[in-house]
Amino acid sequence: MPGKASDSDSLRWDELALEESGGFAGLIRGARLIRARLDAREVALVDGLMARLHGAAQAGPQSYPDRMVVRLDIKSGAKSRSLQFDAADAPAALDDLLKLAPLRPLPLP
Repeated sequence: MPGKASDSDSLRWDELALEESGGFAGLIRGARLIRARLDAREVALVDGLMARLHGAAQAGPQSYPDRMVVRLDIKSGAKSRSLQFDAADAPAALDDLLKLAPLRPLPLP
């Protein structure tokens, strides 16, 4: 259909920024993956994880009672979008993604 992005277009990424924040202590940790710096096997792995995360993020409304959140900012060219998950109930695909990009402390804003 003209003018409509395909699902594969919506999953395309050049850069992924992961950030975990919130909780009572105001923790902020983050990591970044850049497609051009990964080998073909790693790109394929991340692509598969992104497909699983895209489905999990669209599963319905989410609430974050402790306000501990993992946000995934996805950049593809000039486009960007975000997915957000409750850190305590994150999908397994997010845990697998964090193994490739371990979170490190970030400075407070």
